[in-house]
Amino acid sequence: MALARTFLRWCDRRNIGPRLDLEEEFALLRRSYPATYGKVQDTHSARRLTHAEASALLALCSDGTWEGSRDQIAIRLGLLGIRVAEICRLTWGDLQPDGTLAWIGKGRKPRSGRPGPTFLGRLEQWKAAYERGLGGKVQDSDALLCRMTAWRKLEWGQSMGTDTYRRLLQKRASAANLGHLSPHDLRRTTAKLLHSARSSDGGHLFDTEDIRVVLGHSRIDTTQRYIDAMDTAAIDRAAPILDLD
Repeated sequence: MALARTFLRWCDRRNIGPRLDLEEEFALLRRSYPATYGKVQDTHSARRLTHAEASALLALCSDGTWEGSRDQIAIRLGLLGIRVAEICRLTWGDLQPDGTLAWIGKGRKPRSGRPGPTFLGRLEQWKAAYERGLGGKVQDSDALLCRMTAWRKLEWGQSMGTDTYRRLLQKRASAANLGHLSPHDLRRTTAKLLHSARSSDGGHLFDTEDIRVVLGHSRIDTTQRYIDAMDTAAIDRAAPILDLD
């Protein structure tokens, strides 16, 4: 459709062919197809881990190696709701003195996140190992996550790419018997964990606007689609009532 629109606009500017209201024509065409969101057309459906599954995935990375430490930090960043491309661009300069992460996200918009005490402890250990690997203090421009050589040696100071992130996540997910897991599934898990968090009286601890802020969505309807896709409680409660003899 984008290619057709570009071509027809080119024709229109040169008075080639009949005069058309292109936007109306394309609007009619779009409305003739159902809207699809997320991974509807992907080979693997969207995933949302439970709290137990996410914890198991992180625990699996605690294998006594610095590669495992790196992988755990990478996954924890994903569970903070950070997009994979943004994770791979994070530097030590993005980690503020108060422990807050601040970076430039999608659309050149400033974003921030606050790792919890456990996560900050892992970052401190990782930083100490990083500086030993570098043989000096980390610089603000040094990548927070580094890649590895083909011989499984960490390349301190060299940033990893998104393909590397996908491979390490899938490696850990397979080892945890979680099946296929994509980086964006971690963002979906973030939304699920926040939406599922309840107070002692059963109320939601985070509303849709709170989740939108954490995920860095520009539009709240995008966040609502994340929630609608997993909020099946009413459907589940209705099933036995509607199962008539």
